[in-house]
Amino acid sequence: MCFPCVYNDLGVFYKRTDRDSLAKVYFQNALEYDSTFRLGYLNLGFSKDKPHHLLYAIKQDSSDAFSWFSLGLFYNNRKEYAKAEQHLIKSVALDHTYYFSWNELGYSRLYLNRPEEALEPFEKALELYPEFSWAMNNLGRAYYRVGRLEEAKKVRSKLCELHPIAVYDIRLANVLAALGEKDRALELVEKTLKGRISYKQLTEVEYLPDLAKMPENDMLLREYYPEEFNE
Repeated sequence: MCFPCVYNDLGVFYKRTDRDSLAKVYFQNALEYDSTFRLGYLNLGFSKDKPHHLLYAIKQDSSDAFSWFSLGLFYNNRKEYAKAEQHLIKSVALDHTYYFSWNELGYSRLYLNRPEEALEPFEKALELYPEFSWAMNNLGRAYYRVGRLEEAKKVRSKLCELHPIAVYDIRLANVLAALGEKDRALELVEKTLKGRISYKQLTEVEYLPDLAKMPENDMLLREYYPEEFNE
């Protein structure tokens, strides 16, 4: 039996169920059994505030694209996008087929306010995995940011068909508003508001400036969330 693997799998389980303190214990137990168990270093690295475990995994094997991806994801999650970009470039150089790395590379560039440069990584991720919802969502955001609205509409429409999630619908409505398709935008907003999304979730959605310009959208928000406007 691979005891480090068992401890690592338990750590992953606890990590996914938001029990981080227990996850760390099992990742550490995996490394106590085998100090060269690289996956343990990678997972423990995700559970820490500093990247030294991830760096140690790379030291063990600097040719592993997943290790560089893990370090890039670590920095993206901490909003250190310039550092993330450097490591993700190394990841895609080592493995051109790893679509998660392409998506995270585009994400870094999007948040470095370089949406034009983010397009190619997102498009590459979708070339490798056409139904990759994270990359679709991010590509829609990048197209919108650079003013390629018809392409944003196309990718967002496909995303909403594949994954009918309220947040995706409301972002499509914003693109429709930008294109002047106000009736369709408002129809989608009202469909979304009918019990599918809380006001808190709605206010956390980024990049909705064109909806915000529409008085009709404000009227719908007041209709569906009167308590938020009566305080």
